[in-house]
Amino acid sequence: MTQFNRGIALNKVFRKDIEQYFDYMWENNRNWAVTDDDDKQILDQLPQECIVSIFKDFLFVQFLQIFRKSFIFSNYTSKHSHSFFNWDHAFYQEFMLQLLQSLSPIFFPKKKEIYKELDDISIVTFVTEGTYKIGFEVNKTEYWYLKQQKGTYIGLFECSYNKRSIYNYKAMSDHVKGYYIHKPNWMRLKEDHPKFMGEINLRATDQYMKLHTFLTERKKEVVKGYDIRADYKQVMVLKDYDEKELVSLVKDIRVGSKNMH
Repeated sequence: MTQFNRGIALNKVFRKDIEQYFDYMWENNRNWAVTDDDDKQILDQLPQECIVSIFKDFLFVQFLQIFRKSFIFSNYTSKHSHSFFNWDHAFYQEFMLQLLQSLSPIFFPKKKEIYKELDDISIVTFVTEGTYKIGFEVNKTEYWYLKQQKGTYIGLFECSYNKRSIYNYKAMSDHVKGYYIHKPNWMRLKEDHPKFMGEINLRATDQYMKLHTFLTERKKEVVKGYDIRADYKQVMVLKDYDEKELVSLVKDIRVGSKNMH
């Protein structure tokens, strides 16, 4: 690594972080065996039920257990009101295999900044282990009000609707582990499977709006506290999303989801 850094030795902590990250990647990349065209060609020659079993019952069994509720979709083709798609349906198989083959492992050590306010978010992260916190800054002071754990997403709302982060995210536990999907692959899933992705985005938007409403109220309280202090003449705080734009966006998502059914 020193050679690629123009002969300058890397900081020991930074070097340890890099080595730890790549060790984790190599040990946990479930799609490592099917990354090139030759591997994919071999996989495609297997019977469909074998391919499904490899991904569902072996490679991503833990991931699917943690996020099982995320991939339950109403069967709009059935006459029964409480019918759901499952792995026996061909287009559900197609969607799930495409999603699982898009996953790459990700790892954040303790106290690692995951995102800062105004960061551009280019991946959707599914957290499978560990805890992280969400907060904001007022007058360059960080305030943390929410703790999240496995089974949650980071960046799904922002990637789906081309938004920057308006909050800070930081790893709390010894490590935060999970899988991520690059934004272009996420958008391709939306294009290829609009009904399934529409339901995922609707649920994620509902969750995000609850988070956003809670943090917005906490931010107002903090700002109000600064406003009444005599030693502060101005308050520096990131402006939130335009409320009318958010309401309109959520409305469009709900209408779009209903039209798909």
